Amino acid sequence: MRRAASALLLAALLIPPLTVRSTLLVEGGFAPALPDALGLLSDLAVALLAFSLVRVVARGQRATAVALVALWALLQYAGYEHVRELGAGLQFEYAAYLADPTFLAGSALAPGRPGLLIALVLGAPLLAAVALRGGAAAPRALPALAGGLVLLALVSAAPRDPARLAWRQRHFVHENLERGLRRASVLAAETDAVRAVFRPDLGGQPWLPLPQPRRNVLLVIFEGLSGAFVEPIATANGFTSELSMPQLSALARQHVAAANFVLQQRQTNRGVYALLCGDLPKLGTALARMTEYAQTGGRACLPALLRAAGYRTAYLQSAPLSFMFKDRFMARAGFEEIEGEHAFGQALVHGPWGVDDRTLFRRALERMRSFASEDRPWFVALLTVGTHHPFTIPDELQQESRDAGFSAAVGYADAALGELIDGMRAAGLLENTLVLITSDESSGLHQAADDVTRRLSQSWGPLVLIEPTGQRRLLTEPIGQSDVALSIADYLGLDAADGPFIGRSLFRSYPQPRPLFFANTYQRRVGALAGPDLVYLCDEQRLDECEKYRAASPGRFGPERMPLPLAPGELEERHGVVARSLRSAVASSHQAYDLIAEPRVRLTGALDQKIVAGSYLHVPAGSRIEVEFDVTLEGRGRPLRLLHLLNDPKRVYARRVTRRLQPGQRLALAYAYDTLESIEGLQAILLVHDAGGQGLTLRVDRAHLAFRPIPLAERPRTSGIVEHTPAGAPSARAR
Repeated sequence: MRRAASALLLAALLIPPLTVRSTLLVEGGFAPALPDALGLLSDLAVALLAFSLVRVVARGQRATAVALVALWALLQYAGYEHVRELGAGLQFEYAAYLADPTFLAGSALAPGRPGLLIALVLGAPLLAAVALRGGAAAPRALPALAGGLVLLALVSAAPRDPARLAWRQRHFVHENLERGLRRASVLAAETDAVRAVFRPDLGGQPWLPLPQPRRNVLLVIFEGLSGAFVEPIATANGFTSELSMPQLSALARQHVAAANFVLQQRQTNRGVYALLCGDLPKLGTALARMTEYAQTGGRACLPALLRAAGYRTAYLQSAPLSFMFKDRFMARAGFEEIEGEHAFGQALVHGPWGVDDRTLFRRALERMRSFASEDRPWFVALLTVGTHHPFTIPDELQQESRDAGFSAAVGYADAALGELIDGMRAAGLLENTLVLITSDESSGLHQAADDVTRRLSQSWGPLVLIEPTGQRRLLTEPIGQSDVALSIADYLGLDAADGPFIGRSLFRSYPQPRPLFFANTYQRRVGALAGPDLVYLCDEQRLDECEKYRAASPGRFGPERMPLPLAPGELEERHGVVARSLRSAVASSHQAYDLIAEPRVRLTGALDQKIVAGSYLHVPAGSRIEVEFDVTLEGRGRPLRLLHLLNDPKRVYARRVTRRLQPGQRLALAYAYDTLESIEGLQAILLVHDAGGQGLTLRVDRAHLAFRPIPLAERPRTSGIVEHTPAGAPSARAR
């Protein structure tokens, strides 16, 4: 009886990860290989560890043990979603997104396979309840713990196949444990070759008349699109377009397109920073440069350069501006006008992540028409959100499956783009405007031929240019996001050679190739395109663990490539570039952040509307985190409650649900939290806790987070809140 109960309990813990693994393999069209056996053993090892924990808890709290099994099953499904969306196992550093209200409403509460979720979350605890009834499963936990640890060690000792995706070879808990035990070493000498990567290079021959002074510039940044979605770009890489974007494909054929446009990091704040500031994002998992820039500023970015040259500069996006500090960043970067979700009183579709692409583009066209009446050129940058799950598209286009939903969102975005370009043409705006269409990051190819292609596809984006002189060209030389700012400055005849931007101008042809670097924080990979046809992929923490390939076509992202051996000393330059890219602009141990720049936020009536979120900060050990909010509800409408969270990926440090605020009432909240351990991904969140609030505005007088070293005389024995002012009371310090 005891053995049967133990086997049933182990099955309750093993079935969820095995089900998730098999579902991912079938959905992705993966052919089973030897590395998948390591993944199965890793699942078993982690399940044994979970078995030992549940067994200990069950001795005193059977109901709690069953709840733990339900939580375990839910975590396995979260791992499924993470692999499905990002192509990598769930990482503890980014689990903070699960506590972000926008992400939670937009993605976590919109499961791609609800049937699988329900089966796991109900089936696993039911098996556990049967196994634990009457205390039947009473074996000791120690043998399971020892067996799990031994099996983990054996799997870790087995060589991994670098050409296979990591999630196929490790359970995500195992992968996180391994990563935590490694010590990253990115110190390297800064050679002339390394320094050259961080300088502007305008030594190429222009392929069109330069300069083209006082042209207007429109930069359209789509959320998460791949280069494979644009037919001429896909063809150059040996692909048939995975999804159809007929409007963008037609523009690529009729104008200028880049076959090898490299998206140099995952996450919007990293890609957009590279595009606007002409700088490499950090080539590793570290605090994003956009977050640092929002706090301290830094090198001049493209909007500031254009503004100084007499341009009107405007930035419009579909999502809330406070997310990832884009409000602060865009202002420091040089935009005069900055509009986000709260600027759109009416929208065709208003989803958890913001307004739909057609609404954004119509608003942008109105603004560009108004700028045309002024006697100065303009620079407008747009960032969409419609192609981010759960896809902000009309109800009639919504699909049951996530793949079909993404396809519908891509089609809707493409049609909206076609309308925007047609509107610009009708208004005469294309006659004097350089249009660049690209993406912030790539969600990659879900049905690629092999794991290396899947991995590379997450660094491959579209770049299409509409240029007033009527150029038609397919660019095959690799171009990176960090090249765009220098290219625009070069095109307009600004002082690019001595300016702040790095890279090469895409409007020039160069006799010799140069190395182009990129990274993927989700895959924990650093890569480079070098020479005429070489591709490198390295482990983020073990930079000497690399794969080297020779591409078989002008497109470096195609499925045909030949593996090559690495020569001694070949990776020295890559180490130096990665090390320099990771240098932080924020060296102070005392940091302060204004969490939102908008003084007033219009409430939309949506449940859990986000006011502040998306900070994801690194806090050193031994810091005092100080949080302050001072807001007032204005207008006419029904009362509502606000929710505040201070959290990181592992836990919630503070949670406050306010009393119902009447219009005209003020909320002042202030407290501090001492942490003795470092925190990754810290967020200070404020959101509307109720559905409602239409006709109301939240006036934000203060939304502030700071951290500094705890004075030695005040250092506590345990982490915890040391100061707290109850919600609704004036801000004050309490000892």
